[in-house]
Amino acid sequence: RLKLSRIILVACLLADSKEKLPIKVVKDRMDQKTLLLKMLLMLVPPMYHSLASTATIRDPVKATEGIFRDQRPIILYDGVCNLCNGAVNFVLDNDAEGRLRFAALQSRAGRALLERVGRSADDLSSIVLVTENNAYIKSHAVLKIGEILQQRIPLAALAPVARTLVPSLILDATYDLVADNRHSILGSRDACRLSDDDFADRFIDDDDLDLTAL
Repeated sequence: RLKLSRIILVACLLADSKEKLPIKVVKDRMDQKTLLLKMLLMLVPPMYHSLASTATIRDPVKATEGIFRDQRPIILYDGVCNLCNGAVNFVLDNDAEGRLRFAALQSRAGRALLERVGRSADDLSSIVLVTENNAYIKSHAVLKIGEILQQRIPLAALAPVARTLVPSLILDATYDLVADNRHSILGSRDACRLSDDDFADRFIDDDDLDLTAL
């Protein structure tokens, strides 16, 4: 019984393979997860309770409302990964119109946005593209970014075709192969990249959070 309970706990916290995550169902979904975890904790000794950490922000939707006064989508990226930071630089160089914004997954704003879309605040496993009402993860996030940038990058025009013709299982498996080895490919930074002086308006500031909802 204990082994099964621990498996369910980890699955509740980590499993999330949907392409889109409608914001309007996040609160109900989080409430249901919290109730389920509390019930499961009754079967698990206290030494294992750290596996069942629930949302770290009291109301992530309210906390991030101010961020979406600006409707531009937000790319959540690993701020210490050199490969990820190179991708951020590539997007900045090819998005002169400023259609995309950025926040490090490790930042306070990034963690709040993760919880807003129903993901764990500690989940650094995937790039996430967040809009006010939806979120895209893994290969779907990359391809959606490609769609947004296709006017500037001709090859990105293939992104809608790839999303239609290539099975998600193959796309995500390819993404996971790169993501799981990203720190080995180009290494890591000693400090997390939270902003860029040359593109200050493109990076989400923690000051945009509603502190009363944290």
